[in-house]
Amino acid sequence: MPKVLMQSNLRPILVNLAHTKNLSMPLLQGLARLLELLSNCFNIALGGKLLEHLKKWLEPEKLAQCQKSWKAGEGPKIAAAIIELFHLLPPAAGRFLDELVTLTMDLEGALPQGQFYSEINSPYRLPLTKFLNRYATEAVDYFLSRLSQPRYFKRFMYIIRSEAGQPLREELAKSPQKILASAFPQFLPKSEGSMTRGPTIPPAASMGDEGLVIPLPESFTIPPLETRGASLDAYFHGLALILTLVKLMPVWLQSNRIVFDTLALVWKLPARIARLCKEQELSMVQVSLNCSWLNFIISCCIVHFIEYYVHNLKSPAITFFGK
Repeated sequence: MPKVLMQSNLRPILVNLAHTKNLSMPLLQGLARLLELLSNCFNIALGGKLLEHLKKWLEPEKLAQCQKSWKAGEGPKIAAAIIELFHLLPPAAGRFLDELVTLTMDLEGALPQGQFYSEINSPYRLPLTKFLNRYATEAVDYFLSRLSQPRYFKRFMYIIRSEAGQPLREELAKSPQKILASAFPQFLPKSEGSMTRGPTIPPAASMGDEGLVIPLPESFTIPPLETRGASLDAYFHGLALILTLVKLMPVWLQSNRIVFDTLALVWKLPARIARLCKEQELSMVQVSLNCSWLNFIISCCIVHFIEYYVHNLKSPAITFFGK
């Protein structure tokens, strides 16, 4: 079909997209089908317009004017249908990652309690998950760079645990070095021009002949640890990510020995031992995570790493609890 004819046929749809009050489920569903077939015919600026519409859901007075043309309770469905469009936009739509994630969390927080749709039963997470799956590498980097922020971490955990989040979970599983760099940066090898902050334990002193070398992609930026609280949050959140991957993907740890070796070093840290003596200062979530970690370590030693003892008496796994 000639481009001019295509544009003339799309014009009525784009005109209706100009105003939030004109949005409807049939219109958005029809647009989704067009994007599936002809995404390259749409300008990436469409994503910016869709974000403008979504922001209206955070302004009750403005949204009230639009809701007059909608059925009762249809507002959240229309917002979800808008988010659904983002994974269908042209490839350059990855630029909307930060704004879409943040705005979606704000929209979930604005859902009224006590109704069918709420922050717990959000209609927005599945559409957002589809977008994150499409840009999985960028999404993993994005959330790991915010590992110390509970708000982002909770959404990330929810998605990677979900069935729909499998592509994102698999991308995270391919990035053990990124998880370790974000949660335990003190174990990164110290080199000229290194981005790490804080003390670095020499690999030879910690790992014997093997060392602990974590190669990272050049595009990955290690998040700065600006405060003790942020550092502690990143530590516990990183640990939770690892435990989740081990639970959902049992063979993952066996194929990523560096994760176990790093946890062995973390286990022996004086700071971790000191925290155990002051558990009353930790949150209930952190105390529970400590218990889960202990169970995890015991299971690993019994189930996964007996073979190392059989074949190699000098395996670091066997000296896990040593000094």
